[in-house]
Amino acid sequence: MDMNIIDEQGSDWELLKESFPSNWKEIAEKSLSRAMRSFEAVEHLIRALLIHIICGKSLIETAAICKLQGYGQISSVGLHKRLIGFGDFFRVLAMEMFKSEITSDMNSNGYNMRLIDGTSVAETGKFGTLYRVLYSFNYKDFCADFYDVTTAKGLGNGECFNRIPVNPKDCLIGDRGFCRFTGIQHIVEHDGFYIVRYCHTNVNLYKDGQPLELAKYLRHLLKKQGDYIDTELNVCGANKELQLPVRLCAIRKTREQYERDVRKLKKRVQKEHRQLSKSTLQLQRYVIVLTSLPKDDFSAEEILEWYRMRWQVELAFKRMKSLMKLCSIPKKSTKSSIAWLYGKLFGGLLVDQIRKKQLDAAFSPWGYCPKYSHAKCLA
Repeated sequence: MDMNIIDEQGSDWELLKESFPSNWKEIAEKSLSRAMRSFEAVEHLIRALLIHIICGKSLIETAAICKLQGYGQISSVGLHKRLIGFGDFFRVLAMEMFKSEITSDMNSNGYNMRLIDGTSVAETGKFGTLYRVLYSFNYKDFCADFYDVTTAKGLGNGECFNRIPVNPKDCLIGDRGFCRFTGIQHIVEHDGFYIVRYCHTNVNLYKDGQPLELAKYLRHLLKKQGDYIDTELNVCGANKELQLPVRLCAIRKTREQYERDVRKLKKRVQKEHRQLSKSTLQLQRYVIVLTSLPKDDFSAEEILEWYRMRWQVELAFKRMKSLMKLCSIPKKSTKSSIAWLYGKLFGGLLVDQIRKKQLDAAFSPWGYCPKYSHAKCLA
């Protein structure tokens, strides 16, 4: 987001505010009354913090801009104190944006397809804290519908579906890091659905009441590239008495894909000083996903195709880390780091909302929206 998005001309700021929740002023007045000292209006304070967080200006530079633009006169220390108190405000604004009802894609048979992933962001410095950002990307609107920020270490802070709120007809799509029985159980208990890459070290599969040797099972059924299966099994975790029905959809990779993936796996295992098991190598020949979606609504080919859509959330993270500079946190305390992170993520939501609203007319070199008279030619 360029600096001119929040400049003093006013029109660009008005465009940005259109993507704010409709009740943002009420939220600000309730939670930021103490922070208003030194500022004439609440939106001046918000603009100041967005200049610091999104545009990457230092606290000293931001304080100077506030004075020059007439937002208010405040020191860099005072601005830092305001930032610490703004973490929950940015979080609440994002949650308000998430409350809007999301319609399902016409090709998803009435299900709300959500692409889930997590990424790590570290504070600057040798001993900086590592944070975990959990992100839910809605396929229909191509924007986030949930995020959560925690420290990377600690019980319950890893990648798991049970950290994500689930509504009926939601379908959560995640990679093998989310293949945990507790997460699957969480989705089922909330009348949701899932598509998740199979991880043989996290869950156990049963067929006809007996443990399934999946590598041997697939070797007899998928003999050439492009072959696929769709079979009904049971899945369980450490407590093998509790089992849930599951569909297993798998397709055999090409030889080139298999050899490429094995090279990557061996490199990672060598770096982590681990042993590579025979079953792990055998399972690398296949793309295996587990799902609870009914066969009447989705075929095996459609399930595998939906899993391929998960790369969209990877692109969302790439946008956040490249355009929004969500690579490292220039803070040294937990409160300021989390506030900065929530501000960055809120900025990413604003960018998504602007892009979605102006998608049909938002192409360079005509500026971001021709309907605004101030839209500038960028060529």
